[in-house]
Amino acid sequence: MELIHLKDNCYYLKSAVNIGVIAINNNAILIDTGIDKQTAKSIEKNLKEKGWQLTHIINTHAHADHFSGSQYLKDSFQAKVLAPKIEGIIMEHPSYEPFYLFGGAHPINELKNKFLQGAPVVVDQYLEAGPLTIYDIKLEIVALPGHTMGQIGVFFEDILYLADAAFGPQVLNKHGVPYFVDIDLQLKTLDYLETFRCTYYLPAHGEVVSTISDLTVANRQYLYNITNKVRGFLPGTTGEIVAKLLNSLKININNPGQYFLIQAATLAHISYLNNSGEATWEIDSNILKWKLNTHPDALVKQ
Repeated sequence: MELIHLKDNCYYLKSAVNIGVIAINNNAILIDTGIDKQTAKSIEKNLKEKGWQLTHIINTHAHADHFSGSQYLKDSFQAKVLAPKIEGIIMEHPSYEPFYLFGGAHPINELKNKFLQGAPVVVDQYLEAGPLTIYDIKLEIVALPGHTMGQIGVFFEDILYLADAAFGPQVLNKHGVPYFVDIDLQLKTLDYLETFRCTYYLPAHGEVVSTISDLTVANRQYLYNITNKVRGFLPGTTGEIVAKLLNSLKININNPGQYFLIQAATLAHISYLNNSGEATWEIDSNILKWKLNTHPDALVKQ
C-alpha cells in the first residue's frame, strides 16, 4: 500500500481499493477503508508514519471492500464514521447484502463471506449531497447513484474521489459484467461526472485520470454493450440470459457468490429494458420469461 500525493492536501493510498486521504494540520479524513482488518492495519501504519491523527471516515457506499476496515480504524483513532443513510444502514447490518442477493431469503453459507458480508460498523452521521464542513475543512458530498442506490463521491481542492461511479478500462474488462443496480441512474451519473472540471479524478478501482472522459466514455460504452447483449438474448428466463451473457464474454463461474452478483447485475439491464418499454415478461407453465415488447404502443428508447 503506497501513499501517493495528488495535490495540496489530497492524497490516496493505492491498493485493491484506492483509499482517499485528506490531511490538514496533522488531522486526516479517510474516504473508504478497504475490505478487512489487515487492510485497515496497513492504513493505520501509513497514517501513523506521517504523524496524522484520523478524525473522520467517509464511507462512499456499503460494499464490503469499501467499509470493512471502518470499525477497526474508528476504534483505533476514536474517529467518527460518516455515510449516506441507505448505505450506512447496510454498513451497520451487513448481512443485508447476501440477503438481498439471494432474492430476499436467508442466504446460503457461501454468500456469507468477507467479500459480500462486510464487518459491521457504527455510523455516527448520515450524509446527504451538498456541502460538508469538518472542523474548518469544506468538502462537497456528491451523489453518484447507480453502482448502489446511495453511493456518494467527495469533492475537495479540485479533486473528485468518485468511488465506484466509474471503473478503469482494465477493471471493466477484468470483471466482465460490472455490478450496477440501476443502469438508468448509472448513465445519468456518467453524464453528471462529465460536468465536473477537476485537476484529478480518482476511481476506487483504476488509475487516477486528469480527463474524466477517459473513464466515462469507456464505462458508458461498456454498459451499452452489455445491454445490447441482453437484448439480443431475449426471449429467455433470467438464468438462461445470465448463462448466454457469461458464455458470450467467455466467463466461467466457479462459485455462487460470483454467480449471484452477476445475476443481479444482469437483472439491472433487464429492468432497464423493461422500464424503457423495450422488454416485457410472460409466464408460461409457471416459468417467467423475458421477451422483447412487440406492443405497438411500447416506448422504445432510441
